[in-house]
Amino acid sequence: MAIQNRQVGNEYNLSAARDWRSLSTTAGKIFYVDPRGPQYGSGRDTNDRSSWANAFATIQAAVNACVDKRGDIIYVGSAANAKNTTYFTGTTEYPDYRKIKENVLITKSNVHIFAAPYKSTWSHQFRPSDGAGQYLEANPGTRTRYAISLYSAVIADDVGFVVNAQCVEIAGFCIDVGGGEVGIYVGDGSGITGSASSSYNASGAWIHDNYICGGSEGTTGAGIVLQGCGSDVVIEDNVIDQCGGFGVYIGSGSGKTNQRPVIRRNVFNDNKGYGVYIYGSATNRGVTIDNNVFLDGDNTMTAGIKSGTEGSNSHLLVCGNKFACGTPLDLATTDFFSGNFKKTTGTATETYVSEA
Repeated sequence: MAIQNRQVGNEYNLSAARDWRSLSTTAGKIFYVDPRGPQYGSGRDTNDRSSWANAFATIQAAVNACVDKRGDIIYVGSAANAKNTTYFTGTTEYPDYRKIKENVLITKSNVHIFAAPYKSTWSHQFRPSDGAGQYLEANPGTRTRYAISLYSAVIADDVGFVVNAQCVEIAGFCIDVGGGEVGIYVGDGSGITGSASSSYNASGAWIHDNYICGGSEGTTGAGIVLQGCGSDVVIEDNVIDQCGGFGVYIGSGSGKTNQRPVIRRNVFNDNKGYGVYIYGSATNRGVTIDNNVFLDGDNTMTAGIKSGTEGSNSHLLVCGNKFACGTPLDLATTDFFSGNFKKTTGTATETYVSEA
């Protein structure tokens, strides 16, 4: 709500300012998640979540317990270190003790989700799934699944984190999207099946320091999808490795536009298809792709960064990136790029990237 300084007599009307300040008068709470399940850990969704000894079993239960805009923090412990057969009900997969299996819908603003201990990569493997083979309280295999369908480009049955709220932070996870899944979706919900609405505002999301891996090159999955996310989303310091067709896919939404998203200091490795793909739409405004590294070990990446030809983009800025792939850039004539370099094979000389 904008602050309106309308003078009434000798005083200003600061009611809007008081409303805004009231959001921060209560300190955010800390919630704990022990995803190992009752056979190996203390996590149960019926716990009071006040400590590791009384932690939730699922991230979704912790998100549900958060209060909108309060600034709550969720610490997620590591997955089980031994196979859990007691709670296994799947028929086509083995009990999976190395991955946290969930699809998490976040509709509360100012929620911060951290893997703890921070960046303990391999013990925090997160796998988007329906939960089959995982110990999710009394009803394993019954988690809500969030599917995605965008322009016949990104299609997946499961999305790991669905961010439909403002100022959400996700950090420290190893997200396995092998088989053409989507790791993290940030947006208005218009491309998500199973989401409660298609008009969410996901402005200010901060996705950083995650390792998002695939292993299924050439599929229609993606590491991160931005779709009508609102404004000022930052994707930084992630490693996005072999994530199907796209490392990051930026698509236009129906409820919100993508204004000023920043993609910076990430490493894109062997994302067959594209490292970053920006759907051709004037609703994708002010996209900045800065200081990333694009690697292509088998030389099959279609392009490091591509702005689509579906419509018209709104003057992207691509600057300061390093490319070790055959085709670094495939941009529209209205886009801007500056200071990008690719390595010349067999020499120690950098080559300035003019355009593909």
